[in-house]
Amino acid sequence: MRRSIAAFFCLCLFTGSCFKQDDYEAGTRSYDGGTILGCSGDIAYEKWTYHGGARGTIVFASGRTEYSDKYHRLADMLAAWPYNLIIYDHYGQGRSDGIRAHADDFDKQHACDMKAIIHQLASKKLPVAVMAHSMGGLVAVRMAQIYPDAAKVYVLGSPMLGLLTGDMTDDQVRQLAEAMCGTGKCEDPSGEPAERVSCEENTVTHDCDFYDAFKDDEVTHIGRPTFGWLRAFYEAQDKIAEEMGVLGRPFLVMQAGDEQVVDTDAQTKFCEQLDKVSRGGCELKVWPEAYHELFNEVEREKVVEYAMDFIETHI
Repeated sequence: MRRSIAAFFCLCLFTGSCFKQDDYEAGTRSYDGGTILGCSGDIAYEKWTYHGGARGTIVFASGRTEYSDKYHRLADMLAAWPYNLIIYDHYGQGRSDGIRAHADDFDKQHACDMKAIIHQLASKKLPVAVMAHSMGGLVAVRMAQIYPDAAKVYVLGSPMLGLLTGDMTDDQVRQLAEAMCGTGKCEDPSGEPAERVSCEENTVTHDCDFYDAFKDDEVTHIGRPTFGWLRAFYEAQDKIAEEMGVLGRPFLVMQAGDEQVVDTDAQTKFCEQLDKVSRGGCELKVWPEAYHELFNEVEREKVVEYAMDFIETHI
């Protein structure tokens, strides 16, 4: 027999819990948001819980400068599959703690925060799939190497496994970052903020409605990465190359065919090397006409369907 209305409001008033698991219709989702204490401070998250037999939990990690609001459309699309979903903000981004656009150590901060999100928010009874974009892909790979049992399957969209450094070489950027940190300027931005351009001039998505919605969002405009972030990136990149043999889970790497933000050669090399040394293997999928933000592109529904097919196969 269902609770009386009076009993329901008493529970709601005194415990703050207005619903129990069995109050939700099967196939629906409930929402929760807040912060957890991660390895680098308070880490903001949003969580959608699937009711009625979830098959697993998807943890989504965004790219550099981004935060969870940019992926509410993704959350809506993923409602078609029976999975819990957690989207969180990296250290130094969105609503999470930290110096904006900065990193000291991706292992001790970002990768450890991802593991904390999984440990504190994901059901221990369900398998975890990690879905990540750009810098989130770098973080996901390091977490997989440090914590091999944290997740069962990984989907990386345009992973930031290498940088496009313009007129400078990687070695020159690395040396500059080391030199600036050596003079106490690790937390200084590595350049002037990027110019805000129109949708017609942008190189991250062809979806102008979406681009315009976030073009002037001050939460995303955190500036160039700091010199400390650059140093930490190259340290993480070195560790990824050194510890490829540790990776034992299946990876899907989705690559933008018209990529102008990160190095696609580094993505291809990662996948090829992983196929040689890992029992989990790596599948490389190229989206020919797409810009960098695959999950926010005009073909995003096809991207998500492809990603979910991979997860369903391996989870």
